[in-house]
Amino acid sequence: MNKDLRKIALYALTYASLPLFLMLTSPRDLPIVALLVPFLLFFIILFFTFTILIRVFSSGVTVRKRRITAGAMAMFPVLLLLLQSIGQLSLRDVTIVIALMTIIVFYVMRSDIVR
Repeated sequence: MNKDLRKIALYALTYASLPLFLMLTSPRDLPIVALLVPFLLFFIILFFTFTILIRVFSSGVTVRKRRITAGAMAMFPVLLLLLQSIGQLSLRDVTIVIALMTIIVFYVMRSDIVR
């Protein structure tokens, strides 16, 4: 029970951190390295969310496969957001990112190498 409470508290803190960071900071006042923090927080939030969804809807998936798949799925919107923020997002980029994510997820879910 104590382990579950810690996990719930970690999830709640992570989900609250991105809106708090965005509300309490201004991009003009931040150093360049700190501008990457929202992207990192968004990735972590999506990673936690996809990990939970995969655990709920795919019961036979190992922890390692679940983490790799959730990481690939979380990387997709973050990569698109990064490309959009620098003005480099095009239909070709979206197609490449979707194809890459699909191949990674398909490979991880079907392979016996990643256990």
